[in-house]
Amino acid sequence: MYLMESEDESRRLLEQEQSQDTRGVLRLTGLKAGDRALDAGCGPGGIAELMAERV
Repeated sequence: MYLMESEDESRRLLEQEQSQDTRGVLRLTGLKAGDRALDAGCGPGGIAELMAERV
């Protein structure tokens, strides 16, 4: 669990991380099924969730 000062801030960060812009940048990485990826200590986990969808 990611600890934030408030639930609202955690929700805001998740929405920002899972934006269409972030999804577009993630597509550019070429991450695909079978690949391995690490999102280490970079927020509440929204990008890790998007990466997991691709692998």
